[in-house]
Amino acid sequence: MSKRSTLKSTPNTPALDIRSGGLRITVQRVPAWLVGLLTTGAGVVGTWRMHR
Repeated sequence: MSKRSTLKSTPNTPALDIRSGGLRITVQRVPAWLVGLLTTGAGVVGTWRMHR
């Protein structure tokens, strides 16, 4: 069996942290519905472009 990552996620570790100049955007948790929506949208756009 393969070992899983040894990195532990703590409640203080953000899922996404973007810093640009004075702007800072921190996302604590990415919702599963958003991941599904983005994946579905990318699949639809990719399929549409391939058959165009």
